[in-house]
Amino acid sequence: MDRMTPRERIEAAVSLRVPDRVPVVPNFDLYIARHAGITMHDLLFDFGKAEAAFERAFADFSWDGNHLFIGGSGPYMQLFFWQDFKLPGVDGHGEDEMPQMLETRGEEPEIYEEICRRGFLHVYWRMVRKCNPSLRRWKTGLRFTPGLLSYLTRSSLFVRKWEKKGIPCMTGGALSFVAFDVLSMLRSMADFSLDLHRHPDEVLRALAVTNRFQVQLMLMQTKTPWTRYCHIGSARPSGSFISPRMFERFALPLFVEAAQRLTDEGITPFLHFDSDWTLMLPYLKELPVRRCVLYLDGTTDIFKAKEILGNHMCICGDVPASLLTLGTPEEVDEYCRRLIEEVGADGGFILSSGCSTPPDARPENVRAMVESVRKYG
Repeated sequence: MDRMTPRERIEAAVSLRVPDRVPVVPNFDLYIARHAGITMHDLLFDFGKAEAAFERAFADFSWDGNHLFIGGSGPYMQLFFWQDFKLPGVDGHGEDEMPQMLETRGEEPEIYEEICRRGFLHVYWRMVRKCNPSLRRWKTGLRFTPGLLSYLTRSSLFVRKWEKKGIPCMTGGALSFVAFDVLSMLRSMADFSLDLHRHPDEVLRALAVTNRFQVQLMLMQTKTPWTRYCHIGSARPSGSFISPRMFERFALPLFVEAAQRLTDEGITPFLHFDSDWTLMLPYLKELPVRRCVLYLDGTTDIFKAKEILGNHMCICGDVPASLLTLGTPEEVDEYCRRLIEEVGADGGFILSSGCSTPPDARPENVRAMVESVRKYG
């Protein structure tokens, strides 16, 4: 087989064809800060330093496609998320602390009727202003604008630059959630889980309204000609939280709607599924065939995913964070060999870290992961 370019290699895997070797697309979102010796605050609030750290990691390891790049995203997190965030170097938190979203009790059940009556955008802005009191006064809210505009512009140009280099950005251009994750964050997962039983009809109506908004947001983010993938992050509709029966009723239609609309526009949904989805895997056959990527974090049985979905969608993952941090290069190499030979034997597989490469991963382990595709792929 002739040698493929990184883009050809990934496109072959996504369409379930056999590439010249298994492509490798590690998720280095937080890892690049420690690797380059910058703080987490620098990573989130200094785009230049974050981009230089990313380029250093690429020079040291090299890979086929870019995963999640969060450089300079601090102003975006401050402005557009309604949850309480612990951000490094903000509100007294340490410069090198990990960013963390805090799960707190949110809105009351009346939020569902409000969404249906006034639309999700109204509720969204109310929640943003609630979590960012300065936005209630437009003059003080303007202080976020320069950082936000800079981030949006530079992140889009970042994707374009790497695409021109022939390195596809699989999650850098568009990031979103389906309505199940959004509403569970508005309410808190504990309260939302109870609502599925106590207020099922109200939840279903609000999910439909919210998902239409989320899908439009996905489509808006994918309008640039260099954006080929849309990252859809999810964990809350997994088997770690709800039953398959509840998934089929409350969550599956949301993923089907989003995936179908994206693929109709030529965009590949990149399903970043954290937690254990093993029980839900058969339902994913309702998503467009040979058009999606299922990215697993080391909790779902990836070998079972290959058995069930191997002829339906590309599978990506899943070197565990614990192995990259506490294992040896030999152990990483052996696990990657098994992934490549069992999950990637007949195509349709992209090797990656299981969710994020942890900031304290051992560099020799990261190198063993990246280089395994050249040994066994």
